[in-house]
Amino acid sequence: MLTNILTTGNQVMILLVLLGVGFLCGKLQIFDDASITHLSSFVFKIVAPCAIVDSFRRPFDMAMFHTMLLVAGIALAYYIVAAVLAQAFIRNGEEATKRVLQFGVVFGNCGYMGLPLQQVLFGDYGVFCGAVFIAIYNLVQWTYGLLLISGDKKQISARRLLNPGIAGVFAGMVIFFFSLELPALIGGPVTYLAGLNVPVPMVISGYFLSKADLRSIWRHASYYKTIALRLIVLPLLGILAFSLTEWNTELLSCCVIDIAVPVAAATTMLSTLYRQDSETSANLVSVSTILSMATLPLMVGLMQSLRG
Repeated sequence: MLTNILTTGNQVMILLVLLGVGFLCGKLQIFDDASITHLSSFVFKIVAPCAIVDSFRRPFDMAMFHTMLLVAGIALAYYIVAAVLAQAFIRNGEEATKRVLQFGVVFGNCGYMGLPLQQVLFGDYGVFCGAVFIAIYNLVQWTYGLLLISGDKKQISARRLLNPGIAGVFAGMVIFFFSLELPALIGGPVTYLAGLNVPVPMVISGYFLSKADLRSIWRHASYYKTIALRLIVLPLLGILAFSLTEWNTELLSCCVIDIAVPVAAATTMLSTLYRQDSETSANLVSVSTILSMATLPLMVGLMQSLRG
């Protein structure tokens, strides 16, 4: 188990260094809020979809199709369990804060933290699994998640589901199902842009860490609950369930990463948009990101050790 933890830990440390670069960029004012907003948009609309498409550039085979269905089923099951736990354990406090805390339990940073780590640890296979999980993430976030954070059913629409991440998955599925070969003029740039999917999101996350008030997070017991559920309880429940199966270890490890990632960066974006407790959301994202540097290797190492 120690070997698995150290192996994952070494890769996480690389991401931590990249976070540190973003942190310094924030402190040295190399980036400001406006530039980081544009950079985030670049990652969301261009880089992440390219990474997803690039991961689907493989000949169709039934085993990978089964992998796709299995990851989608695991992701749906996870979001149901996470939503139930969030409602059960985060019940008190002001409504604006409670909505943010519940959202933070359910939704993890699959795109900015999960996909880069999956790419580092498992290559294209990891990104393939991560892309499927992200597709379900987007579906749940822009339906249940939007209802949770806004409290308004009218906010849910088909238009919100048609985002670049979902478009990347659909484009990738077409390439995969029909075993299409992209021309070099398109495939080359897609691969180069996909290569930015590890460093740029980490630098962005580091920037947000540089702006957070980390002291205020410890003033409320509900914060502890949210972070514990997000980083420890849900991953351990997933690992326990996975240990009872005979499914592929790499596939399960990829799913554990998506379950164990810190609070989603979208928590801050949506809480600001719908005038919920944005200060709490920013602090949750920051502190859970720092703590995940320790918990993520433990969870992935535990999963791999239980499966030999």
